[in-house]
Amino acid sequence: MTNSQRLATVRECFLCWTEGGEIESESILIRNEFFCGRRFRSSNHHAVWFIEEDTLKIFDQDNQLACVMRGDEIDSFVASEDQTDHSAPTILAIPTRPTAKPAEESSDEFGDSIRRAA
Repeated sequence: MTNSQRLATVRECFLCWTEGGEIESESILIRNEFFCGRRFRSSNHHAVWFIEEDTLKIFDQDNQLACVMRGDEIDSFVASEDQTDHSAPTILAIPTRPTAKPAEESSDEFGDSIRRAA
């Protein structure tokens, strides 16, 4: 799973746990000049996802820890929610570019061949 796919799964987990709504803001967490995770905020909750530990900590409005989910728990929670609710966002595949056409060749005023980029 790529980092962007994992991030989408964590976002989906947070949204499912808060029973819908939307993420109002998202921040990158940096500690000692290293990327360490993300912070999500919704209207009633906020969460911190620590990427190295793959841990999602969800807090209520009073900054009280409401839930802690680790890697497998995040996956199983999202999977169970996907079975019951199909309105959850899905990960879309990025289309591939068609192969480039062969470069056309022509010659300059001296007869040397010129290759042109597509």
